[in-house]
Amino acid sequence: DGKLEYIPSSKDREKIHGESVRLAAAVLRMHPVDTETPIAKLKILGKMPFSDETDYDNSDAPPWQLLESVSPSQNDSADETEKQGPVIGQPSLFVRPAPRQKLTRINNLFAPSFGKIGPEFETLTLPVREWLNPLMPARGIVVLVHGTTQHSGSFELFANHLSTLGFKVVSVDMRGHGRWYHSEGFREGENVNFRRTTQDLVVLLTHLKVKYPTLPVFCIGESSGGAVAVRAGGINPDLLDGLVLVSPGTRPCVFNPAMVVRDFVKGITHLNKLMDVTRYITRYSSDDNRVTNEMVSDPLSRTELTSKEVLQTGQFISTTPKFAEKLGKHISVLIVQGEEDRIVSPGSIKTIYKHIHSTNKSVVILPDCGHVLLGTSFLKPQVVSSISKWLVERSKERNSNLTNMSKKIAPHG
Repeated sequence: DGKLEYIPSSKDREKIHGESVRLAAAVLRMHPVDTETPIAKLKILGKMPFSDETDYDNSDAPPWQLLESVSPSQNDSADETEKQGPVIGQPSLFVRPAPRQKLTRINNLFAPSFGKIGPEFETLTLPVREWLNPLMPARGIVVLVHGTTQHSGSFELFANHLSTLGFKVVSVDMRGHGRWYHSEGFREGENVNFRRTTQDLVVLLTHLKVKYPTLPVFCIGESSGGAVAVRAGGINPDLLDGLVLVSPGTRPCVFNPAMVVRDFVKGITHLNKLMDVTRYITRYSSDDNRVTNEMVSDPLSRTELTSKEVLQTGQFISTTPKFAEKLGKHISVLIVQGEEDRIVSPGSIKTIYKHIHSTNKSVVILPDCGHVLLGTSFLKPQVVSSISKWLVERSKERNSNLTNMSKKIAPHG
């Protein structure tokens, strides 16, 4: 029985006028609303902090909007963290016009999509996105690394949440994914290459550490992105203050034998031939059908991989424990693993944990959670809260230690 009421700011009233029906359709198309959750109204909070006048899919499309649902049960007793940003999960909707069709290799495809491509990173010649809330004092930097088949924009909702907590958030496309795969401007990275991806991450972390020497730097890697983060941290431990590994298992689960054998026989004779992996994504990537449907419908994700790329990925994640030993003891490490993961064996994280020599390491096992936990619009509260609280606590510790060091040094000039 909830009533939908759009309350645009005066600045955007002219742009939004006449688009109410269309915008509501976009909400339902991109994020099906749970009809069991009462919604009093949807309030347009205005343009995103990273949004500008060029953030359009076409000239007639509405600008990016952040919509926050306000439940009748909501009151002023919410804690400080909840007041700083939108509720994470189904009630909060980041809306943009849905792509009309799957497009590839178009230079401007990424201009209106997912985060902001900032001039700060142009000199790195890397496909990087950033999320920054200018209204929040910076407490640290978070670099996000996505998993296989996804892209830097897959973290849109989670990245925006972290920005409301005061983190400058940056995400980079892995080689063979995102703009490396789809854009003409990054043709040299069309194929999956974990060695080059690791080098890209080291370059990015170095840039951030030099530019923001007083801020703690954290890296969050999901799935194979976690393996990349471990290697980057092992190559130069001084670049990181903290590391979060999400679904980082080293041993693949056993899929449907008949399906695997059939596809393997086809692929082994043509290692460089693209193979449709939609069935695997749909069946195994998440315990939530909305997540898998979103993944296969995302025009910027990959639903085809070569057999060679699949084999490379499996081999790459299997060696993560060896590189975990090279992480510095000062790097705090959090491992987050869903119990219902059907891509990698949840138990295989034990090997990674044993090889990490950090003085501050912990594991969070989440029941009723699958493999993809962060690269989706359908975030689960327990996932977001466990990582957010850890990041805030570690950033406070790092900033407190830095302040104490400054006080000790100050009297000596």
